[in-house]
Amino acid sequence: MCGRNALDAGATSIDVKLEQGGLEVLSVADNGSGIGREDVQRLGQRHHTSKLRDTDDLATIATYGFRGEAVSSLCQMGDVQIVSRTAGDAVGHGVTFRHDGSVVRVENVTRGQGTTVVVRKLFGDLPVRRQVGCYV
Repeated sequence: MCGRNALDAGATSIDVKLEQGGLEVLSVADNGSGIGREDVQRLGQRHHTSKLRDTDDLATIATYGFRGEAVSSLCQMGDVQIVSRTAGDAVGHGVTFRHDGSVVRVENVTRGQGTTVVVRKLFGDLPVRRQVGCYV
């Protein structure tokens, strides 16, 4: 299932790394169940989730949240790459997104089971937001 956050994916370890307060690099890595190759490629789409099939599903959600909806917003604010591997994958897969959420590149990568989301150059195209007084 795509769009699960680290806790819903059963992660027992979540590693957060920041460079320059997250403006240059913001990285969140977990050891959860991972996201399948095809599902990762859809995460940049606006309003994408695999948790909701129709409006009735809203009443039965028993999870912490949606990673999927956030990825589209992140793509608009920086350069996003997601690397993931499920238990059934022989190798991991890295997906790089454009600012509109479409896929630039998919490549095989070495990674243990889990998911890493990396945002580089946060607010790079929004210089007013990048100013120290506005963000940090």
